[in-house]
Amino acid sequence: MKKLHIICCICIFGIFFSACGNSTIDKYKTSFNNNINSLQNGEVNLHKLTDFEWDKMYTFSAYTSKEEIEQILGLESDVIVNNMSDEGNTYLLFLKDNTIVCSIYGSSDSLGYSINFGTFDKYLCIDYSKECVFSVSGDDNKKILEYQTSN
Repeated sequence: MKKLHIICCICIFGIFFSACGNSTIDKYKTSFNNNINSLQNGEVNLHKLTDFEWDKMYTFSAYTSKEEIEQILGLESDVIVNNMSDEGNTYLLFLKDNTIVCSIYGSSDSLGYSINFGTFDKYLCIDYSKECVFSVSGDDNKKILEYQTSN
């Protein structure tokens, strides 16, 4: 009976700490989404949209599997999902010290915005140290961000 009690406590702590990690990711996702939805038409730097620390941002082309993404990133995570849907989805992963700190995934309808990075093969990685500017258009119902520069 004592063994069962110890095992239950370990499981509860594991679930608690696992949930805490994802709640931070969810908090940053909410902040990112709110920042985009409050934009006015014009230009914005990616740094202005993130209220959290990151050193690399990845975006993935449609039909990229979870396994391929894990191989590209060099890490495994439950946060990573298959990007097996059409080209209309946005999928961004922000990393800090090779740990995922924010994950954005969804259709423009579910997110309320779309981000277009242009043409790239499988994935695009942007370092925090680089400029990443978007032109912003659209209205209160849906924002459209178009990737402009990376120096």
